[in-house]
Amino acid sequence: MAPDTVREMLEHAGSRQSSAQGQFGFGASAFAAESDGTASHISDLDSANNAVASIFERLHEDPSAVVALDLEGLLKRHRPKIDLLQVAVEANGELPALCYVFNIHRDPRILG
Repeated sequence: MAPDTVREMLEHAGSRQSSAQGQFGFGASAFAAESDGTASHISDLDSANNAVASIFERLHEDPSAVVALDLEGLLKRHRPKIDLLQVAVEANGELPALCYVFNIHRDPRILG
């Protein structure tokens, strides 16, 4: 059963988080089979659900894939605010890398 929200995805993938961003190339357009070298900007709930489904499909196909998370915003100790959440999944010999930038600032429901 795949998680329904980004929050569930993060909880499910918590052990897969990696700071190894520099170890693999990022980029693939949303829900595409071929990489075009860009990150897909996700700013609405439906697109977020599709992106999360794509990420989980990839992790099901390649359970050893490295997943990198990047939070952007005012990440301070008191009253922090996340504006963007970038999730990248490394490419392998058969599958392109995936990279999604979730715009939490535009639609906070994405974290719901």
